[in-house]
Amino acid sequence: MAQPTEEELTEAQLQRFTSARPRIPDNILGDNLPRRLSSLPVASRNCGPARVDLGGLDVLPLELLQWILVRVDLLSLSIFRRVNLRAREVVDSIFEYQIITTHARDALRGSKAIGTSRWFSCKDLYDKLCTAECEGCGSFGGYLYLITCKRVCYGCFWEHSSYRPITHTEARRYYGCSRKVSRSLPSMRSLPGTYSEGARIHLTKMSLVDAEAAIQAGIALHGSSTAVSDYVERIEMERARRIDRRAIGKITMFLSCLFCWNRRSYCWYFNGIGDPVRFMAVVRTPTLDKATRKLEWGFFCKACQDEYGTQRFFRWVSDSKRIYTVDSFAAHLKERGKIEEKVTEGGVRLYHRPRPR
Repeated sequence: MAQPTEEELTEAQLQRFTSARPRIPDNILGDNLPRRLSSLPVASRNCGPARVDLGGLDVLPLELLQWILVRVDLLSLSIFRRVNLRAREVVDSIFEYQIITTHARDALRGSKAIGTSRWFSCKDLYDKLCTAECEGCGSFGGYLYLITCKRVCYGCFWEHSSYRPITHTEARRYYGCSRKVSRSLPSMRSLPGTYSEGARIHLTKMSLVDAEAAIQAGIALHGSSTAVSDYVERIEMERARRIDRRAIGKITMFLSCLFCWNRRSYCWYFNGIGDPVRFMAVVRTPTLDKATRKLEWGFFCKACQDEYGTQRFFRWVSDSKRIYTVDSFAAHLKERGKIEEKVTEGGVRLYHRPRPR
């Protein structure tokens, strides 16, 4: 059987060696949204002509009104849309709004569910829908981080601290933000559900803020990123001294050291793919080509998914959860080697044959 090469990939090869969904569910916000039609904005039905106008706003040309509304945050736009039938007609006539209600429905529903629709506009969401690159690494970004509406890939949102929301208490403790400042930062209210690859059930609603915004607020307060780092280090040292003073006897100290060792050993898990907070503001979202009006969801490599347990954990997570396009998948095969089949006790499995050096 012909195997895929770096130069050309046929449709049959893509169907055989790729999958549209990950083998292990992501358990992100999009997987926990209630499937209710009432939570989705719908186009205006044929209700006849509007009997009530928009008052002074009707003086403005429709094009100018659309230009203004598309730059208003989504929460205000949703409230304006419910004013009367005329307002609904105007909002539904906005091109960008028509596109996102058709192709970014989970992003709209997710931002409404966690209360982040006030932090970005209809135009912001449309621009991210038409952007394919992850803002962190430049690879194909198949997800949207909904607190600040950023296009991200799986590797960035489960690993980078910028996409791990923090509590208001953490913002005040680690960055010196006052209560007033922390409440002004882009924030969210978590939706109870099952999150992370470990399928951890989280039933408590949490108020979280964007970590990057908290860092920038800390820099504005302390003067520089170095000053923020010094402040965080000083706070951690003071906290450690308080813990040391509370430790009673050698047994307690031993258990404390053992806990710290285990914490360092497994922090990559609890702060990464095992941390449910990282998955509470992320939805899977396709990209839209403005020229062709075609959607690109991307796909996963079956060979990388079949190699679970045969390589280092971080490498498996990075490759098995990466979303590819046709071009990036060809580059992936060039890097990892072409895909071949092997018969095992569990059946036929796919693997990458290493390229000769």
